[in-house]
Amino acid sequence: FMAALTRAPIRVGYDLAGRRYAYTIRIPREPLGPNGPVVRYAPEASLDLVRAIGIAPRGLGLTLTVAPEAHRTIDEWVRRSGLGARPLVACLPSGTWPTKTWPPERFAAAMDGLHQDADIVWIWGPGEEPLARACRGQMRNPATLAPATGWQELAALIARCALVVSNDSGPKHLAVALGVPTVTVFGPTHPGAWQPPAGPHVAIEAPGLGCLHCNETVCPLDGDRYLRCMRDVTTAMVIEACRARLRERAGSVA
Repeated sequence: FMAALTRAPIRVGYDLAGRRYAYTIRIPREPLGPNGPVVRYAPEASLDLVRAIGIAPRGLGLTLTVAPEAHRTIDEWVRRSGLGARPLVACLPSGTWPTKTWPPERFAAAMDGLHQDADIVWIWGPGEEPLARACRGQMRNPATLAPATGWQELAALIARCALVVSNDSGPKHLAVALGVPTVTVFGPTHPGAWQPPAGPHVAIEAPGLGCLHCNETVCPLDGDRYLRCMRDVTTAMVIEACRARLRERAGSVA
């Protein structure tokens, strides 16, 4: 609507019902292949908007600048918390949709499984501190609750970590932009759209489910089928993926 109001002579957008009227150049949101819509990494697909007007993107690289003050704040917190001698693993158990949220007790068990390999930091955002505290409280081993952070401090904290473990959520993409390895639990969303096609990033999905990638914010199934995409992801699957990433990091650092 706002694009149409600008009356700009060239307005580029997706050819979607209810929106196409606003654009002078329309492109398909998901190009069709021989077997239906082609799932593409979201940033790559978004660049089609500039390709449509003859601009050639220079790649998917992203530079994220973190203020020196934010780094100093986090460095001081790490020092006061007695961390830094071992690799830090950040765990972010929250999710914007119920269907994108792996059970908190599974996160706690997975972090317990990594206790010998790293120090665990539970990261939280606005309204999420009770969840992070509950996850830490379910662990058998000690872990650290991150302080309240703004975006700059959050980025600085993630940058200090050897690994970020999470649902498909915003901070995971912050980790990707910072070059920090990730292990992400996927269910209703498609890794092809939201997982980088390259780099030290692992997508974990429940095996053999036909209802994956439904994009439902609330699971429409009931009984034993309810939220199987989350429940069928085991702690062992996540621990194994995390340990593999940590081994790779240790090898590259050495």
